[in-house]
Amino acid sequence: MKTKLFLSAWMVFLTAFTFAQTYTELSDDLWGQGINYTKPSFTDLDGDGLLDMIVGKEDGKLNHYEQAAAGSMTFNLMSEYFNGISAGEYSAPSFTDLDGDGLLDLVMGKSSGDLNHYEQSAAGSTVFTAMSDKFSGIDVGYNSVPSFTDLDGDGLLDMIVGEEAGNLNHYEQNAAGSATFNLVSENFNGIDVGYFSAPIFRDLDGDGLLDMIVGDINGRLHHYE
Repeated sequence: MKTKLFLSAWMVFLTAFTFAQTYTELSDDLWGQGINYTKPSFTDLDGDGLLDMIVGKEDGKLNHYEQAAAGSMTFNLMSEYFNGISAGEYSAPSFTDLDGDGLLDLVMGKSSGDLNHYEQSAAGSTVFTAMSDKFSGIDVGYNSVPSFTDLDGDGLLDMIVGEEAGNLNHYEQNAAGSATFNLVSENFNGIDVGYFSAPIFRDLDGDGLLDMIVGDINGRLHHYE
């Protein structure tokens, strides 16, 4: 039987394009299923207009949930071991299209500090193929958490990677469509949240400026614009 998952508001704002800056907690009992150190990432895997939520967790595997209906905050459990993928410990998934081929790339952080890379086998597929367990040769030490955006609008992806030490590592794609990223800074913007930084980007208020939300070991969310 599918298990229904009700999202709390902090997860909603990570994915919704919203103009509000005030958030109300809908649930303080999000998982209720023994999942620890959750790191969610949202995309539409199969192009059906329903969000898929891929959740990294302490055991390194990925849980897959799908939205019950468009606009719904109810998600149904599809798999507790998405694609048989495991990072070992502390999986932290992030989705983008690295090479512009219309296929999603899954770049996953893990406890060892490097990154795993998987690519969607076909457009709309929920099957991902392993490409590398040392994506772009990157290793940030321990507990890597990647997030993608284009900071300067130059058409090259920027990857900001959180780590155990609490700082943020900044890498930039070396060419459009490339799977190679070059280190720009090991201390992006001088930001340090203490321990276990976990960044994500959105434009929260629709002003055309990116907002960066960074989680930390204490469960706090740090907001930068």
